[in-house]
Parts: sequence; C-alpha cells; structure tokens
Amino acid sequence: MTYHVRVGKVNYDNIILIRLDCCNELVTYFICTHLWLQIISSNLWRFYKNSVFSFIWFLYDAFRVLKSGESGHGGLICFTRWDVEQTFIDAMKIAGFNVKSEVIWDKVYHGMGDTKAAFAPSHENIVFAVKGKYSFPGSRPKDLVTFPKINSSKMVHPTEKPVGLLANLISSVTKPGDLILDPFAGSGSTLVAAKKTGRRFIGIELDDEYFSTAQRRIEEVRE
Repeated sequence: MTYHVRVGKVNYDNIILIRLDCCNELVTYFICTHLWLQIISSNLWRFYKNSVFSFIWFLYDAFRVLKSGESGHGGLICFTRWDVEQTFIDAMKIAGFNVKSEVIWDKVYHGMGDTKAAFAPSHENIVFAVKGKYSFPGSRPKDLVTFPKINSSKMVHPTEKPVGLLANLISSVTKPGDLILDPFAGSGSTLVAAKKTGRRFIGIELDDEYFSTAQRRIEEVRE
C-alpha cells in the first residue's frame, strides 16, 4: 500500500500517524487506500466550526471507506454538542449512515458557559452511526458512560478527551485488531486508547505541535 502524504508520516506497529490537512487533502487519500475501519473523532466540532459544507462532504467519503456491517462492522463515533447535534445527525443520514444511538458522557465535573442563565454543563453528547448491518462484537454497552473530564490545567488540546473514555468506546464497538481512524487526532488521545486496547490505528493531524505531542504519547504507550 502506498501513502502519498504532503507533510509527513510516522509509522509504528499497526499504527500510522499522518501530518496532513484532512479538510483539503484526504478525499483522494482515503478512496485510494480502500480502508476498512471504524471512524472515531473527538474533534469534529473544531472542523465543523470552520466549514459546514466541508464537514458534510467529509461524511460522504467517511461512509465510502468504512467497512460495511455485512462484512463485519463499520461505524462512526462523533462527539458533539446539544445545539449542533441535529445538524450532525442530518448530515450523517444524508451521507448514508444509519444513526443508531446517542451516548451520554457524564463528565462528573461541570464546565463554565453562561453561569447566570444556563444549566452547568456536565455531559457531552456522542452520536453512534453505522454502515450496513451491524452488531456489537461483545455485550451490549450502556448509553451512559462516566469518566471525569480532564482538568483544564492539564489539557494539551482544547477538546482533549480522557483516554479511559475513548478506550471504553473503542472496546464497545470494535474487536482487537480492527482498524480505527481519527481524522482529527489532536494530541493523540484516541491513538493512545487504540494502542492500549490492541487496535490498529490511523491518525491525521495538521498542527505541528499536536502532531509531535501525539507522536510522543504513542511512543510512551506500553501495550
């Protein structure tokens, strides 16, 4: 398999980390490599804010490269927010996904926001969608997961998620050896979770600093 990468690539055992602009470069990349995978991204809101239309077109290509459930299982896990969730769901359905569940992440501790007129936010919405026929590889997971959010003073990335949360989700919907893609990898939390749970992984990140952080975190993982 040949990878054409504009900026840089780092290979590990069953893990590939690519420094690339997903928004502008990845359509051909994913179509050409014919990946069979699960897509998990915790940073889609960052992408959505930049371009609604790019987000929708990204989903078409995400659907195209995903492994059909009839051949095993292929799905999309998307972290989102209550005020844009329906836009995400509508775009997924238009792209061909079958939206199956909303999972609630209980963060334990609340955030800030409008402290005078809005309830203190202590959860995050996660949309789970599939391609084709799907069944969980193990027991049926619950739609409420509780993991304390990362303290803001310790966060490397503004939308960083706990590795334990991501490992829980990955273990719920994939099998060891499955291939997972995070096209907005940030500081690499999903990559770390994938490596810890014995999954293969492809991560894409444009920012040089976050790319280097993800690279270091992967190298530090002991499976």
